[in-house]
Amino acid sequence: FIEVSKMKDRMMEEIDKSRWHPDFAQTRFKEFVTNAPDWCISRQRYWGIPLPIWKCESCEELKVLGDASELKGIKELHRPYIDSYTFKCKCGGKMHRVKDVLDVWFDSGNAVWASLTPEERKIYGQADAILEGQDQIRGWFYSLLGTGIVKEDRAPYKRVIMHGFFVDEHGEKMSKSVGNFVPLEDILEKGGADAFRLWGLSNTLWEEQKFSWTEIGEAHGTLDILMNLYVYLTRFHPQKKTEAPELAIEDKWLLSRLHSTLKEYNAAFEEYEMSRAAKALKTFLVDDLSKFYMKVAKDRIARGEGDGALYALYESIFSLLKMLSPVCPFVSEYIYQKFFQKAEGEASISLFAIPDADATQIDLMLEKKFEMARGTLPAFLELRQKSGVKLRWPLAEAYVKTTSHELAEAVDTLSPVLCKLLNVKTISAGEEDRQFPSAEIPLGKIFIDSEMHEELYEEAMRNEVVRRIQLLRKEMNLVEKDHISVKIDVEKGLEAILQKHEGKIADLTHAKELSFGPLPEKEQSWEIDGRIIRIKAKKM
Repeated sequence: FIEVSKMKDRMMEEIDKSRWHPDFAQTRFKEFVTNAPDWCISRQRYWGIPLPIWKCESCEELKVLGDASELKGIKELHRPYIDSYTFKCKCGGKMHRVKDVLDVWFDSGNAVWASLTPEERKIYGQADAILEGQDQIRGWFYSLLGTGIVKEDRAPYKRVIMHGFFVDEHGEKMSKSVGNFVPLEDILEKGGADAFRLWGLSNTLWEEQKFSWTEIGEAHGTLDILMNLYVYLTRFHPQKKTEAPELAIEDKWLLSRLHSTLKEYNAAFEEYEMSRAAKALKTFLVDDLSKFYMKVAKDRIARGEGDGALYALYESIFSLLKMLSPVCPFVSEYIYQKFFQKAEGEASISLFAIPDADATQIDLMLEKKFEMARGTLPAFLELRQKSGVKLRWPLAEAYVKTTSHELAEAVDTLSPVLCKLLNVKTISAGEEDRQFPSAEIPLGKIFIDSEMHEELYEEAMRNEVVRRIQLLRKEMNLVEKDHISVKIDVEKGLEAILQKHEGKIADLTHAKELSFGPLPEKEQSWEIDGRIIRIKAKKM
């Protein structure tokens, strides 16, 4: 036995010195230790670590070995070999080994230092952190502490991280006999290892994780977004890495969000809150980079005015890969090898240190302005829909009525960005009403001029046709450098409008030839504002 009753005060002191995640795990553990009985460390089993205790058959003198070197010439330290090893007692009798073996939990309690040399134990004899499930409150957490107090008079760990269990979608334990067990091979085949890891690490560590094909699919979709951004970079980024050019306001915002994400990511890992780090990465990748920034940056890049955008994209995705590499190592390594390795030099993304956030790049005021301006977008888009005006159709004006100086300043500062995202010619803020369709928002009211003037209508028709031609290009698997010839068959009124914008349509669709005339009914057709249009596109 180990007399736990004599060690409890020291055990409780060491529990208080260590950090626990979550906090309630420490409370549970202290309750268990408070009521723990003395620890019987012997077992009547054949297989296990033999107790290193020999007893004299005559006088019952005990001999306890401290090192295997005391057993000269023994073939094997396990049974049955060790049982045949005897010592001569000082009384003249023969000492035989006590037949019991050690409790396997005593064995696990030595895990931190068992494989270390004496010199290594001085450096690594106390683990920075250990990680195990809820059931180890009564198991490994306890056996480590008990043996640590006996051997070193301290806990063999500085921090304890307790994770929850992996259960089925109903919260029940998975079991092959019950039929709710999902083989890992199925998960890897359908979702992929990285998607599974991202999904798993996005869950609060100490809570039970309910299995969900839907959520694994969403994680896979997140990584698809990253892959699409990589493909975009391969198409548009120059072969050589560029120095920092002049940045637009949205580029500065993206880099600020990148370094704010780095700050949050590093702080989360410092506190062993992996789910917080994973969620910060997903927010930056999906919400900031893909859903918001790319909508503004793509047009600049397509016009050849996107040096700042390409620089911000490169820096953001490269830093994102460094942060993502511990979570999703395969996709991070793949993208690094395919695109970044030549310019960055290191053999693997995993050889880069996780960068610290650069405080000089973080502009919290700018981030706040973008946050407030972005907050108006859903209401504007819903108002457009209620007014029956598609987003592809440009409008003359959007307006925000507010008494909030912060919101008004955000709208004024970010008007070029908002105009692009809302497809309006101007946007402003003030305290007066406008005679346009409107909707309430938390800090005021929004308005849009939904009247479709002639010039706006012509631009809308041009946008509709450009979209259809781009769909044809996509069906033909063309890239930006590929040129096409286009023929359009449409009624004369719309043809006249499109001819006025012929140069712009050709430029936006990379068409070297654009003509109008009859096409067979077999050619692809669409209805645009009540009129049938047929378009034929051919690679040149």
